[in-house]
Amino acid sequence: MRPISICLLLSWIATSAGAEVRVVATLPVLADIARHVGGSNVTVRALAKGTEDPHYVIPRPSLAAAVSQADLFVELGLQFELWTERLLDVAGNANVMPGRAGHVYASQGIAPIEVPQHLSRAEGDIHPEGNPHVWLNPQNGLLLAENIAAGLSRVDPDRAGDYHENLKSFSDRLTAKMDGWTKQAVPLRGFKVVSGHREWSYFAQAFGIDVRGTIEEKPGIPPAAGHRDHLLAQMKREGVDRIILAPFEVTRITERMAALSGARTIVIPANVQGAPGVNDYFALFDVILSTLLKETPGRGE
Repeated sequence: MRPISICLLLSWIATSAGAEVRVVATLPVLADIARHVGGSNVTVRALAKGTEDPHYVIPRPSLAAAVSQADLFVELGLQFELWTERLLDVAGNANVMPGRAGHVYASQGIAPIEVPQHLSRAEGDIHPEGNPHVWLNPQNGLLLAENIAAGLSRVDPDRAGDYHENLKSFSDRLTAKMDGWTKQAVPLRGFKVVSGHREWSYFAQAFGIDVRGTIEEKPGIPPAAGHRDHLLAQMKREGVDRIILAPFEVTRITERMAALSGARTIVIPANVQGAPGVNDYFALFDVILSTLLKETPGRGE
Protein backbone atom coordinates (compact mmCIF):
# COMPACT_ATOMS: atom_id res chain seq x y z
CA MET A 1 0.00 0.00 0.00
CA ARG A 2 1.35 3.45 -0.94
CA PRO A 3 2.21 5.87 1.92
CA ILE A 4 -0.52 8.31 0.98
CA SER A 5 -3.10 5.54 1.13
CA ILE A 6 -1.88 4.55 4.58
CA CYS A 7 -2.21 8.17 5.75
CA LEU A 8 -5.75 8.41 4.47
CA LEU A 9 -6.67 5.06 6.03
CA LEU A 10 -5.29 6.09 9.40
CA SER A 11 -7.14 9.39 9.16
CA TRP A 12 -10.41 7.55 8.42
CA ILE A 13 -9.88 5.14 11.32
CA ALA A 14 -9.15 7.98 13.75
CA THR A 15 -12.20 9.96 12.71
CA SER A 16 -14.43 6.93 12.76
CA ALA A 17 -13.27 6.11 16.26
CA GLY A 18 -14.42 9.50 17.55
CA ALA A 19 -11.06 11.23 17.63
CA GLU A 20 -10.85 14.97 17.15
CA VAL A 21 -11.14 16.10 13.55
CA ARG A 22 -8.02 18.00 12.52
CA VAL A 23 -9.06 21.22 10.80
CA VAL A 24 -6.61 23.54 9.08
CA ALA A 25 -7.96 26.92 7.97
CA THR A 26 -6.21 29.57 5.96
CA LEU A 27 -7.51 32.56 7.94
CA PRO A 28 -7.97 33.14 11.68
CA VAL A 29 -11.60 34.11 11.10
CA LEU A 30 -12.30 30.77 9.39
CA ALA A 31 -10.46 28.91 12.12
CA ASP A 32 -12.56 30.62 14.76
CA ILE A 33 -15.84 29.79 13.03
CA ALA A 34 -14.65 26.19 12.68
CA ARG A 35 -14.06 26.08 16.45
CA HIS A 36 -17.56 27.37 17.11
CA VAL A 37 -19.14 24.84 14.75
CA GLY A 38 -16.85 21.93 15.59
CA GLY A 39 -16.87 22.36 19.36
CA SER A 40 -15.04 19.69 21.32
CA ASN A 41 -14.91 17.41 18.28
CA VAL A 42 -12.19 19.39 16.50
CA THR A 43 -8.71 20.78 16.79
CA VAL A 44 -8.14 23.80 14.60
CA ARG A 45 -5.09 25.59 13.27
CA ALA A 46 -5.01 28.85 11.33
CA LEU A 47 -2.21 29.28 8.80
CA ALA A 48 -2.24 33.07 8.54
CA LYS A 49 -1.85 35.41 11.50
CA GLY A 50 -4.51 37.97 12.27
CA THR A 51 -2.01 40.81 12.05
CA GLU A 52 -0.54 39.90 8.65
CA ASP A 53 -1.77 40.52 5.13
CA PRO A 54 -3.57 37.29 4.19
CA HIS A 55 -3.01 37.90 0.48
CA TYR A 56 0.69 37.20 0.81
CA VAL A 57 1.24 34.32 3.21
CA ILE A 58 4.46 32.39 2.50
CA PRO A 59 3.71 28.64 2.17
CA ARG A 60 6.44 27.54 4.55
CA PRO A 61 7.26 23.84 5.15
CA SER A 62 5.70 24.02 8.62
CA LEU A 63 2.38 25.05 7.06
CA ALA A 64 2.57 22.24 4.51
CA ALA A 65 3.25 19.78 7.33
CA ALA A 66 0.07 20.89 9.11
CA VAL A 67 -1.98 20.51 5.93
CA SER A 68 -0.54 17.05 5.33
CA GLN A 69 -2.14 15.88 8.58
CA ALA A 70 -5.48 17.66 8.14
CA ASP A 71 -8.83 15.93 7.91
CA LEU A 72 -10.47 19.14 6.70
CA PHE A 73 -8.90 22.10 4.89
CA VAL A 74 -10.89 25.35 4.89
CA GLU A 75 -10.06 28.26 2.63
CA LEU A 76 -12.13 31.29 1.78
CA GLY A 77 -12.09 30.91 -2.00
CA LEU A 78 -12.89 33.69 -4.50
CA GLN A 79 -9.20 33.38 -5.51
CA PHE A 80 -8.22 35.17 -2.30
CA GLU A 81 -5.52 32.82 -1.00
CA LEU A 82 -3.54 32.25 -4.19
CA TRP A 83 -0.77 30.72 -2.07
CA THR A 84 -2.86 27.65 -1.17
CA GLU A 85 -2.41 25.95 -4.54
CA ARG A 86 1.30 25.51 -3.98
CA LEU A 87 0.76 24.66 -0.32
CA LEU A 88 -1.68 21.86 -1.11
CA ASP A 89 0.64 20.44 -3.75
CA VAL A 90 3.55 20.33 -1.31
CA ALA A 91 1.42 18.87 1.48
CA GLY A 92 0.39 15.91 -0.68
CA ASN A 93 -2.83 15.23 1.23
CA ALA A 94 -5.20 14.03 -1.50
CA ASN A 95 -8.23 14.08 0.80
CA VAL A 96 -8.14 17.86 1.24
CA MET A 97 -7.59 18.84 -2.37
CA PRO A 98 -10.33 20.90 -4.07
CA GLY A 99 -13.24 18.70 -5.02
CA ARG A 100 -12.56 16.12 -2.29
CA ALA A 101 -14.59 15.58 0.86
CA GLY A 102 -12.00 17.22 3.08
CA HIS A 103 -11.88 20.54 1.24
CA VAL A 104 -14.12 23.55 1.90
CA TYR A 105 -14.49 26.81 0.01
CA ALA A 106 -16.11 28.73 2.85
CA SER A 107 -17.40 31.55 0.63
CA GLN A 108 -19.51 29.25 -1.53
CA GLY A 109 -22.98 30.73 -2.00
CA ILE A 110 -21.99 34.28 -1.04
CA ALA A 111 -22.64 36.84 -3.78
CA PRO A 112 -19.43 38.88 -4.14
CA ILE A 113 -19.45 42.58 -4.79
CA GLU A 114 -17.10 44.67 -6.96
CA VAL A 115 -16.67 41.96 -9.58
CA PRO A 116 -14.41 43.47 -12.29
CA GLN A 117 -15.91 43.95 -15.72
CA HIS A 118 -12.57 43.61 -17.48
CA LEU A 119 -9.63 41.49 -16.36
CA SER A 120 -6.11 42.82 -16.82
CA ARG A 121 -2.90 42.55 -14.82
CA ALA A 122 -2.47 46.26 -15.57
CA GLU A 123 -5.35 46.82 -13.18
CA GLY A 124 -3.31 45.43 -10.31
CA ASP A 125 -3.54 42.30 -8.21
CA ILE A 126 -7.27 42.14 -8.77
CA HIS A 127 -9.62 39.40 -7.69
CA PRO A 128 -11.40 38.19 -10.82
CA GLU A 129 -14.29 36.75 -8.81
CA GLY A 130 -14.93 39.98 -6.94
CA ASN A 131 -13.99 41.47 -3.58
CA PRO A 132 -13.12 38.50 -1.34
CA HIS A 133 -13.28 40.17 2.09
CA VAL A 134 -16.75 38.75 2.64
CA TRP A 135 -16.37 37.96 6.34
CA LEU A 136 -16.46 41.68 7.21
CA ASN A 137 -20.21 41.68 6.70
CA PRO A 138 -21.44 39.52 9.59
CA GLN A 139 -24.45 38.43 7.55
CA ASN A 140 -21.99 36.46 5.42
CA GLY A 141 -20.66 34.77 8.57
CA LEU A 142 -23.81 32.64 8.59
CA LEU A 143 -22.95 31.14 5.19
CA LEU A 144 -19.30 30.70 6.12
CA ALA A 145 -20.42 28.67 9.14
CA GLU A 146 -22.88 26.60 7.08
CA ASN A 147 -20.19 25.63 4.60
CA ILE A 148 -17.77 24.66 7.35
CA ALA A 149 -20.46 22.63 9.11
CA ALA A 150 -21.18 20.81 5.84
CA GLY A 151 -17.49 19.99 5.46
CA LEU A 152 -17.23 18.66 9.00
CA SER A 153 -20.31 16.51 8.44
CA ARG A 154 -18.75 15.04 5.28
CA VAL A 155 -15.54 13.95 6.98
CA ASP A 156 -17.18 13.03 10.30
CA PRO A 157 -20.75 11.91 9.48
CA ASP A 158 -21.25 10.11 12.79
CA ARG A 159 -21.21 13.45 14.59
CA ALA A 160 -23.10 15.48 12.00
CA GLY A 161 -25.80 16.09 14.57
CA ASP A 162 -23.30 17.83 16.84
CA TYR A 163 -22.21 20.12 14.02
CA HIS A 164 -25.82 20.94 13.16
CA GLU A 165 -26.56 21.88 16.78
CA ASN A 166 -23.38 23.94 17.08
CA LEU A 167 -24.18 25.70 13.81
CA LYS A 168 -27.62 26.62 15.13
CA SER A 169 -26.14 28.00 18.34
CA PHE A 170 -23.60 30.04 16.39
CA SER A 171 -26.23 31.32 13.97
CA ASP A 172 -28.64 32.27 16.75
CA ARG A 173 -25.91 34.14 18.60
CA LEU A 174 -24.69 35.89 15.46
CA THR A 175 -28.22 36.95 14.50
CA ALA A 176 -28.77 38.43 17.96
CA LYS A 177 -25.43 40.20 17.86
CA MET A 178 -26.16 41.63 14.41
CA ASP A 179 -29.30 43.29 15.77
CA GLY A 180 -27.22 44.94 18.47
CA TRP A 181 -24.40 45.93 16.12
CA THR A 182 -26.85 47.47 13.66
CA LYS A 183 -28.33 49.68 16.37
CA GLN A 184 -24.90 50.56 17.72
CA ALA A 185 -23.69 51.56 14.25
CA VAL A 186 -26.48 54.01 13.49
CA PRO A 187 -24.23 57.04 14.24
CA LEU A 188 -21.73 55.75 11.66
CA ARG A 189 -24.12 55.82 8.72
CA GLY A 190 -22.74 58.10 6.06
CA PHE A 191 -19.43 58.55 7.90
CA LYS A 192 -16.89 59.30 5.16
CA VAL A 193 -13.50 57.59 5.28
CA VAL A 194 -10.62 56.61 3.03
CA SER A 195 -9.11 53.13 3.41
CA GLY A 196 -5.76 51.64 2.55
CA HIS A 197 -7.15 48.67 0.61
CA ARG A 198 -10.66 47.80 -0.50
CA GLU A 199 -11.30 45.33 2.32
CA TRP A 200 -13.96 47.46 4.06
CA SER A 201 -16.60 47.36 1.32
CA TYR A 202 -18.56 44.55 2.99
CA PHE A 203 -18.38 46.26 6.36
CA ALA A 204 -19.70 49.41 4.68
CA GLN A 205 -22.46 47.33 3.11
CA ALA A 206 -23.50 46.10 6.54
CA PHE A 207 -23.15 49.25 8.64
CA GLY A 208 -23.40 52.20 6.29
CA ILE A 209 -19.99 53.86 6.47
CA ASP A 210 -19.04 55.61 3.23
CA VAL A 211 -15.63 54.55 1.88
CA ARG A 212 -14.79 57.37 -0.50
CA GLY A 213 -11.56 55.97 -1.89
CA THR A 214 -8.47 53.88 -1.28
CA ILE A 215 -4.83 54.85 -0.87
CA GLU A 216 -3.93 51.99 -3.18
CA GLU A 217 -4.38 53.16 -6.74
CA LYS A 218 -5.22 49.62 -7.79
CA PRO A 219 -5.30 46.43 -5.70
CA GLY A 220 -1.74 45.52 -4.75
CA ILE A 221 -0.19 48.57 -6.43
CA PRO A 222 1.13 51.60 -4.47
CA PRO A 223 -0.32 54.95 -5.51
CA ALA A 224 1.30 56.96 -8.26
CA ALA A 225 1.65 60.71 -7.77
CA GLY A 226 -1.41 61.40 -9.92
CA HIS A 227 -3.65 59.13 -7.86
CA ARG A 228 -2.25 60.53 -4.61
CA ASP A 229 -2.95 64.11 -5.65
CA HIS A 230 -6.42 63.24 -6.91
CA LEU A 231 -7.28 61.51 -3.64
CA LEU A 232 -5.92 64.39 -1.55
CA ALA A 233 -8.03 66.85 -3.53
CA GLN A 234 -11.10 64.65 -3.15
CA MET A 235 -10.60 64.32 0.62
CA LYS A 236 -10.32 68.10 0.95
CA ARG A 237 -13.33 68.73 -1.27
CA GLU A 238 -15.55 66.17 0.51
CA GLY A 239 -14.33 66.84 4.03
CA VAL A 240 -12.92 63.36 4.57
CA ASP A 241 -10.69 63.52 7.63
CA ARG A 242 -10.36 59.88 8.67
CA ILE A 243 -8.29 57.05 7.19
CA ILE A 244 -9.03 53.49 8.30
CA LEU A 245 -6.27 50.90 8.10
CA ALA A 246 -5.74 47.29 9.09
CA PRO A 247 -2.61 46.85 11.25
CA PHE A 248 -0.50 45.54 8.35
CA GLU A 249 -1.40 48.60 6.25
CA VAL A 250 0.38 51.07 8.51
CA THR A 251 3.30 51.86 6.20
CA ARG A 252 5.33 54.88 5.16
CA ILE A 253 2.95 55.34 2.23
CA THR A 254 -0.20 55.46 4.37
CA GLU A 255 1.51 57.58 7.02
CA ARG A 256 2.56 60.01 4.30
CA MET A 257 -1.02 60.24 3.02
CA ALA A 258 -2.25 60.98 6.53
CA ALA A 259 0.37 63.69 6.94
CA LEU A 260 -0.40 65.31 3.59
CA SER A 261 -4.17 65.23 4.08
CA GLY A 262 -4.20 66.10 7.76
CA ALA A 263 -6.53 63.13 8.27
CA ARG A 264 -6.56 61.10 11.43
CA THR A 265 -5.64 57.44 11.08
CA ILE A 266 -7.81 54.81 12.73
CA VAL A 267 -6.23 51.34 12.95
CA ILE A 268 -8.84 48.61 13.20
CA PRO A 269 -8.48 44.82 12.99
CA ALA A 270 -9.61 43.14 9.78
CA ASN A 271 -9.39 39.60 11.13
CA VAL A 272 -9.74 37.57 14.28
CA GLN A 273 -6.56 37.91 16.37
CA GLY A 274 -5.90 41.15 14.52
CA ALA A 275 -5.65 43.21 17.72
CA PRO A 276 -5.63 42.58 21.50
CA GLY A 277 -8.99 41.28 22.67
CA VAL A 278 -10.15 40.20 19.21
CA ASN A 279 -10.35 36.56 20.21
CA ASP A 280 -13.30 35.49 18.08
CA TYR A 281 -15.67 36.56 15.31
CA PHE A 282 -18.01 38.34 17.70
CA ALA A 283 -15.21 40.31 19.33
CA LEU A 284 -13.97 41.36 15.88
CA PHE A 285 -17.09 43.44 15.24
CA ASP A 286 -17.32 44.59 18.86
CA VAL A 287 -13.83 46.06 18.59
CA ILE A 288 -14.22 47.51 15.08
CA LEU A 289 -17.44 49.30 15.98
CA SER A 290 -16.31 50.53 19.38
CA THR A 291 -13.04 51.82 17.89
CA LEU A 292 -14.76 53.67 15.06
CA LEU A 293 -17.32 55.22 17.40
CA LYS A 294 -14.71 56.20 19.97
CA GLU A 295 -12.37 57.70 17.37
CA THR A 296 -15.13 59.69 15.70
CA PRO A 297 -15.93 62.87 17.66
CA GLY A 298 -19.60 63.42 18.39
CA ARG A 299 -20.64 59.95 17.29
CA GLY A 300 -19.56 57.54 19.99
CA GLU A 301 -20.71 59.34 23.10
